[in-house]
Amino acid sequence: MKLGYHGRIARLPSLPGYVDPLLKGIGLLLFLWLLSQIARAQLAGELSRVDLPLFALAFAVYMASYAVKVVRWHLLLRAAGLHARPGYAWETYNVGTFLGMITPGKVGEFGRVGYLRTHGMSGSTALAVVLVDRVFDVLAIALLAIVSMGVLFGVWWFAAGCLAAIAAAP
Repeated sequence: MKLGYHGRIARLPSLPGYVDPLLKGIGLLLFLWLLSQIARAQLAGELSRVDLPLFALAFAVYMASYAVKVVRWHLLLRAAGLHARPGYAWETYNVGTFLGMITPGKVGEFGRVGYLRTHGMSGSTALAVVLVDRVFDVLAIALLAIVSMGVLFGVWWFAAGCLAAIAAAP
């Protein structure tokens, strides 16, 4: 089982042994501090008004879409020649997702390029894979918009959306 691009694995420099536990400890303390700042009574009141079946359905749909995105990412990596285990695809996808959450405009998702480069993939190939992944996201949103137009406004708007998509296709 190859982990790197064409079997080559780039190694990150080793950090001192105390760095990992130190960072985890800082993260735990920060989490505990954030928990201490929550107005528990207000939170309990808000949570009591949640429609649990609807919340469970939304959570299931979200997790299913996330799983589909990770599988898509894994297939893109394999198509680019990176024969990695599915767990690696999960890891690299989450790196981009986290960086995307903390940067404006989800620019941080391009952090996957750097992460893939540390595992032996060329920069141009890594950038192409990330761009293709983003294009798939845009296409999925466009498809949802077209279907939503049909559901909300009727069949004529759905047809207009389909025609606009066909006209925009290369």
